[in-house]
Amino acid sequence: MLLALTATNASAQEQQPEPDSRAAVIEQEQAEKATQLHPYVPNKAEAYLDYAERMLERGPRFHPFFINAYSGGGFTLGAGHMSYLGPHNTLDVRGSFTPSGYTRLEAEFIAPNLLDRQASLSLVGGWRDATEVGFYGTGTANSPDDRANYGFKQPYGIATLDVRPGRRALVLRTGVDISEWQQTPGKGSAQSVEEVYTPETLPGLGTSVSYVHS
Repeated sequence: MLLALTATNASAQEQQPEPDSRAAVIEQEQAEKATQLHPYVPNKAEAYLDYAERMLERGPRFHPFFINAYSGGGFTLGAGHMSYLGPHNTLDVRGSFTPSGYTRLEAEFIAPNLLDRQASLSLVGGWRDATEVGFYGTGTANSPDDRANYGFKQPYGIATLDVRPGRRALVLRTGVDISEWQQTPGKGSAQSVEEVYTPETLPGLGTSVSYVHS
């Protein structure tokens, strides 16, 4: 009987793998799993939720832009595209036009977290073109029948710095605005302004003027 038990124990010990053999098997299984790993792919519902979250955090990259080149341009169509330059800074490129030929193109760079989030910087550069601006003469004795049209082209640049010391409610603003007005002949149903006036009757007619405002 003792002999039989001894033989059985010996047989069981022979069937159990050595410690080194078990470690090798585990390593082999882990290596096989590693070759089958792949990045997690979200399903459609998760993808839509991720997209909605990004839109809520940063807003849409494409957006409407209906600011006209100048008043009186009529129905306006326009769009812009927002780009993110880092975690906070943005660049917005936008433009608009009207059937009458009014055009506006500009780009704005915004850095909202300067000086340890106590300052924000806005840089705007653009160009606008108006074609049918009405002029009714000087003085007060004028009527709609006195209208003459003129146009202008204006490149411009605007820099604005807002500082909030200590992140308080007080805001200190400084900036500079540079532009150049270039008068052009008017279009539309009314006569062009240079057909009605001369430099003698309307001083400054046909001149280009540069402005610097701070």
